[in-house]
Amino acid sequence: MTNDRIVYSYDAFARRLEWTFGDGSTVYYTIPHDEFLEPICNAALIHGFKQKIADAAAIARNPETGKSATMADKRAAMQKVVDQLNDGMWNAERTGGTGNVGGLLAVAIAAVKGLPIERVREFLKGKTKAQRDAMALVSPYREKIAELIAARTKDVDTNEMEDELNDL
Repeated sequence: MTNDRIVYSYDAFARRLEWTFGDGSTVYYTIPHDEFLEPICNAALIHGFKQKIADAAAIARNPETGKSATMADKRAAMQKVVDQLNDGMWNAERTGGTGNVGGLLAVAIAAVKGLPIERVREFLKGKTKAQRDAMALVSPYREKIAELIAARTKDVDTNEMEDELNDL
């Protein structure tokens, strides 16, 4: 049985893009950067920026509330990437190695305690990953996290995923 995954790699020294398929076959492209015509470079540049910004809208849930993402949420996510690019950063800046302090734990604590999410995030920034992980196991936060995950995943077909795992 073949794996239907496609794996991408890039060799900067050889200027070579390569896609390897589950059956072992490959498609590759060597970038002749000295020979590129300006219109091709411009088209590639515009495509990259367009895709980067549009990808930000591919969110199913509002990260703060866990509810389905609205058009306003998607627009805000795209604007955040535009602002980041205007600040000269391709990827969002990471701060302090605290992980996603706006994640499920923060939402759960805010909901259970009735606190503003920003206060909870600020509280969690000062905690280690081990402390945050331990807090996520404490009732009632554990139950609230399970409830949030259930809401986010209600349309996921886990039987199909199990079938895929069995094929590995």
